[in-house]
Amino acid sequence: MISRSAFAILGCVFGTALGSDVHWGYGDFCEDDVRQVEPEYWNQLSAANAACISTPFGDQTPINVDCGESTDAYYEQSFPSAMNMTITNNGHAIQLNPMLSTDGSAGSAVTDVVHWENMDPSNPTSSSNQTFNFEQLHIHWQKEGTTAGSEHAFNDVFYAMEMHFVMYNSAYANFGAAFAAAQEDSLMVFGVQFSLDDTQDGNAELQNVYNAIKGDSSTTGFSNGESTTATVNPCNFIPGGCDNITRFNFYKGGLTTPPCNSLTGSIVQWVLPSLVGTINSTQLDFFKNMVYMNNASDMDTRVLISKYGNSRPLQPRGNRTIWSAGDALGNGTCSKQTVTGSTTQPSTKVFDSCEVTTTAMATSNTAPTSSPTSAAHVTAASSVLIVTCMLMLLLV
Repeated sequence: MISRSAFAILGCVFGTALGSDVHWGYGDFCEDDVRQVEPEYWNQLSAANAACISTPFGDQTPINVDCGESTDAYYEQSFPSAMNMTITNNGHAIQLNPMLSTDGSAGSAVTDVVHWENMDPSNPTSSSNQTFNFEQLHIHWQKEGTTAGSEHAFNDVFYAMEMHFVMYNSAYANFGAAFAAAQEDSLMVFGVQFSLDDTQDGNAELQNVYNAIKGDSSTTGFSNGESTTATVNPCNFIPGGCDNITRFNFYKGGLTTPPCNSLTGSIVQWVLPSLVGTINSTQLDFFKNMVYMNNASDMDTRVLISKYGNSRPLQPRGNRTIWSAGDALGNGTCSKQTVTGSTTQPSTKVFDSCEVTTTAMATSNTAPTSSPTSAAHVTAASSVLIVTCMLMLLLV
């Protein structure tokens, strides 16, 4: 059977031949200054993305959350009631980050306090009594012509929107250090689902974000690179608030955007509450019809994020266990399976660059210093990639 490392190395080798003006994204296209590559080929873009390989072994995210095993677990989350946050269109999603003080330190002490009491009965001491620091939150929404906007599915059902609270273990100095440590508890993501319901008023805190963007942008929409600020209470995004997270699912996976994961396996603890929030059509339509992946001045050349979507396709669950607290899961068909045999690496793809001048992209082959959706364009020079691949081969 071909190992996860072998697939990652293949992706690394393929990545050495690519140019430096190719972006990871959710479609295969070249419009104006936007050149994107679909998720199937993310691992071929650079050595930094080599762990974005979709294998049946089960370490990638998102997945279909169906059958689970009950666990006695307690999850606690807290935020300051009024956080000053920047709201940015990073070309892939709307992202909210805590604002920094003038000295560069965090404006408020922002932590998520998590007590994992016997979360994983097979290893009951692996993830107990840990604290995670809040890095950012970002939003995924519906693609044009579909009703699915969430990345995760629950018993094969997708929702209109999904919000991710991205956190890193407080044992590390920052997000980049936590990612580089490549431990199964390095990172945590708390994922909230939203359904479309016009009989309700929508989410009041999301309306706060909507009003901030609308009030600080022109009627032409919110372009890549634009940002504004707002005072936000993150607990108000969560159905029932931070004090009512008693029914949730937990599994081990990765990030849904590059660099996705570690070559050694899962580094993200995923927590998915079973309570689903609601949004209204006005809120959803703004994200679908007014948020652009590029910043072209000509309206005719601007591309909506929703044209290609911003959700990674479902990944194989493999033999991973989903732990369920408070009977969060229903009795869906179980997708858990022991993987045998081998799988096929996607064929090598040639990524032609756009014929127009593209925006400059970061060139890095190191762990990110901030959360991955902030670093929208991750590439590396071919010479560095070749050396990296050779080292990887020696380590297998």
